[in-house]
Amino acid sequence: MEIKKIKSNLEDDIRKLTDFRGFLNAGEPHFKVLFGRDSLIVSWQLIKYDPEIAAVTLRTLAKLQAKTADSERDADPGKILHEMWEGDRREIEKLNLDQVPFPYYGSVDSTPLFLIVAWKYLEATDDRSFIRSIWRNILAAKDWIIEYGDQNRDGLYDFQRKNKNGPLNQCWKDGRESPQFGIRPVAPVEVQGYAYEALKSFNSLAEATGAPDRVADDYLKNLKARFQGSFFWPEEKFYYLAIDGDGRKHARVASNPGHLLFTGMIGDVHKAEIVSRLFRADMWTPYGIRTHSQFNPDFKENSYQLGSIWPFDNWIIAEGLRVSGFDKEYGLIRGALLSAYEKLGHIPELYSVNSSGEIGQVEGANHLQAWSSGGLLNLLDGD
Repeated sequence: MEIKKIKSNLEDDIRKLTDFRGFLNAGEPHFKVLFGRDSLIVSWQLIKYDPEIAAVTLRTLAKLQAKTADSERDADPGKILHEMWEGDRREIEKLNLDQVPFPYYGSVDSTPLFLIVAWKYLEATDDRSFIRSIWRNILAAKDWIIEYGDQNRDGLYDFQRKNKNGPLNQCWKDGRESPQFGIRPVAPVEVQGYAYEALKSFNSLAEATGAPDRVADDYLKNLKARFQGSFFWPEEKFYYLAIDGDGRKHARVASNPGHLLFTGMIGDVHKAEIVSRLFRADMWTPYGIRTHSQFNPDFKENSYQLGSIWPFDNWIIAEGLRVSGFDKEYGLIRGALLSAYEKLGHIPELYSVNSSGEIGQVEGANHLQAWSSGGLLNLLDGD
């Protein structure tokens, strides 16, 4: 299929998932609702395509930002929501989501992403008046990271649900088939990079708009040092997947450390080590990087998040490859997702690749997923 036609089809996907208010809902047929994480990431993917999507998403999430602590909603002051369901209760009940009130805030990464996307938007548009209009929300999001993002005060950003009916995992791998962690709170590897980049983004936003607020350089320097000392996995020259509340380190090779590549949390040497590990045969396939290594004891090629391939996950790794100068590997992921589209006839939420390198559908995956379509459209932007 011609690239021009694929891009046109992806644009149609984006239109189908665009809410009448202007932000993108997460996916179809399930999750056609506002998600903090998903809606922010797809607006980042589409900033060059249409920066207004990012502005609407940021404005909408700012209006729904938590003002007070609420354990039923897993909310703290300044936190950005995880999801906001409206309308058909039958769909909510079918997905077993009827036990939490909405808006629900059980996400450790939507708040850092709010700051990251705000900076991406300002970089793309220089729309300082808009940033000033949501400055109170930006300031509150920064305060949430520092005041609430590290629940056990060990210097790592973590999650622990308060509502027992909410998702057990509150990072992006939060499905029923996802990594199993132990004692809470749990600090996922990618969230450390998100938080660091968010605080750096906050400082850039403050400088650009003339706000007096800053996160101290020493604070950021200490974050980097603590992260490296806690998460580096010397035997693999990689990073641990997560650290439990009791200090247990999860020695599982997974895609999550690839999300560090777009951040300033690690230097060039460690970025090169991550890239080398992600492109070994247990992780790399002709259709993208797996969520979970074939060598892990809980690996399953068609699982939700323990071996399947997520286009969004690959996009965020590719974005890190792009900004870090790994042009060859960036091209490999671009080509892999394009091949997946051509084989499947669309780019779904996730798909599987078996040991023979054959691609397959995963039962229950959304046919359309905003950050899948947005990611591939972003990768094809120069064509």
